Amino acid sequence: MNENLCLTIKNDQNELKLINRSIRLFLKTLKHDKKIINSVNLILEEAITNIIKYAYEDDSRHQIVIELFITDEVTKIKITDDGKHFSGEYYELPEKRKSPDKMKIGGLGIHLIHSLSKKVKYERIDNKNILSIEIETPL
Repeated sequence: MNENLCLTIKNDQNELKLINRSIRLFLKTLKHDKKIINSVNLILEEAITNIIKYAYEDDSRHQIVIELFITDEVTKIKITDDGKHFSGEYYELPEKRKSPDKMKIGGLGIHLIHSLSKKVKYERIDNKNILSIEIETPL
């Protein structure tokens, strides 16, 4: 099986509902189990939320492109944005054994993306951030 999906959204939190519904429907038609569908949606929600919150230094509309590439062995996610440069490869692991109110803000979403993924790669090409993620199928 080789199936692809491409979505282009605005940098608006309300777009997350569209992504969730579209991804869920697409993966259900391919007979993916709930665990993979939920993992893909959780990864996308974390990544897109971080892009919308932190990538743009203006209030202008920007486009975020989300691509899914599905095979029998792997689900690949590629997210492209034109926000400021970001490289999440050097994130710090969240502090353990601290109550949530004493932990530093930030990093949990990136940690979650890495923990649900087989491979995570960050690139900056032609003034665009490209986040590529692979999830084993079946998870």
